[in-house]
Amino acid sequence: MARVVYLVPVDHLSGKLAKDNNIIFCFRQQSGCCYTTLHSKRKTAPSEIELAHRKRFSTTRKAALVRARNQEMAVADRQAWRTEQRRKGTYYSFPGWLFKEEWEKCKN
Repeated sequence: MARVVYLVPVDHLSGKLAKDNNIIFCFRQQSGCCYTTLHSKRKTAPSEIELAHRKRFSTTRKAALVRARNQEMAVADRQAWRTEQRRKGTYYSFPGWLFKEEWEKCKN
C-alpha cells in the first residue's frame, strides 16, 4: 500500500463544495500526486436493495475466509483456480477468485 500524508494547511480550493462535505487533502510520496477525497454525509436511509447487497457481501466475505482457511479444500481450490486462469485467461488473485466463487453461490 502507498503511504499517504494528510495535508492540513490548504492554500486554495476549487470546485463545488458544501458546508457539510468532509474533504481530506492527501499527497502520495511515491508518485508525488496530490488528490482529495470527499466524504459527504448520507441524507437518506439505505434502501432494501442496498441492505440486501451489504448482507450478501458480508456473508460472501465470511464464507470466502472460512474456505481459504480450510486445509482440506485448499489443494482442490488452488488447482481449480489455476485451471480457470489458464482456460479463461482471467487474472483474479486467489482470494479474489474465492470471493467470486462464493458470490456466485450466494445469488438469491
